Amino acid sequence: MVMAYSSNTRVAHIMDIAYVPSTITRQARSHNRPWVVHNLPPVKFSPSGLASRFVDLKHWLRGRKAVDLVHVHYATNGYYLWGFDGPSVLHFHGSDARINSQQPGVRQVIEASIKAASAVVYATPDLGETLSTLAPKATYLPNPAPILPPGFVPEKAVPNRIVFNARWDDTKGGMKLVEAAKELVNYGFDVHSIDWGTYRQEARDAGVIMHPLMPMNDFASLLSTGSVVVGQFGFRALSISDMLTLKVGRPLMTIPLTGLYEDSFPLPGAELDTLAEQVADFATAKLDSVDSSVLTDWIDEQHGIESCLQTWEDLYRSIS
Repeated sequence: MVMAYSSNTRVAHIMDIAYVPSTITRQARSHNRPWVVHNLPPVKFSPSGLASRFVDLKHWLRGRKAVDLVHVHYATNGYYLWGFDGPSVLHFHGSDARINSQQPGVRQVIEASIKAASAVVYATPDLGETLSTLAPKATYLPNPAPILPPGFVPEKAVPNRIVFNARWDDTKGGMKLVEAAKELVNYGFDVHSIDWGTYRQEARDAGVIMHPLMPMNDFASLLSTGSVVVGQFGFRALSISDMLTLKVGRPLMTIPLTGLYEDSFPLPGAELDTLAEQVADFATAKLDSVDSSVLTDWIDEQHGIESCLQTWEDLYRSIS
């Protein structure tokens, strides 16, 4: 018998995608909710990589009797909810909908997971259209914005510094982002980013100052040093790094947003083909018009942790 959702329901989040599950779980646990995050071994198509997933799945199948509700993040992991006799959620986060769902074999796993799940949700508003055929009943479940530690103080913005917050991948803007960064370097800006992604060497060759991958709090400090921060240009929604940029009160130049955001977002959108010119113009002529508190207030209103927790729990109540 499935029990109605309550503050005692044991929720297991499968895979900590972009720290979203761990962020919401920490908040839930602060309210004495018995939630946990179960991280999965990396996907590696090698004998040892596949074996590690198989061993993890075997342990999960043995231990999930102690769980009341399963929430699987990233749809390619959906087989972790197969056969579970309680309520379950399949959560699309981005590339699983845009890319993986088109891959033969993987698509069949995702389709079976959609059928097995009690509810299917997606993390950014733009994914509703992407999933309109594959999962027409899927609903939007907002990501919580990252939580900064008590006492966190942003660094002062460094004049003439531009920070790119996305990894150097086709899913974020590809070589056009690299070309924009090169133009900004040629204009005389100091351009900084994280050493991550397919085109990181090309970005380094373009003159971008690279920083190693770092904990979120250090990344927030790096973002806060930018006079302007450039976000991702792969989809018309905010990434977690974009949210973190707004949390530290820095102006974000990103793709024009759609859906829930387009009428309220407090900054102008940018076009990838003319990105360098737009960033340079903003950094030299429009910075004084930006009120950091407006940015932090907006992201807290749209993606505050308490309101997100309430929305997630409302979802769990609807399927229990």
